[in-house]
Amino acid sequence: MPDNDLWIGALALQHNLALVTRGRHFRRIPQLPRE
Repeated sequence: MPDNDLWIGALALQHNLALVTRGRHFRRIPQLPRE
């Protein structure tokens, strides 16, 4: 997973936001809500 995407995922988790993405690698973060 690219470093920038890790930052995006971490910020979304920190602020309780759902991530709207087509990136499959975000599935590696099961706690991250995706749409």
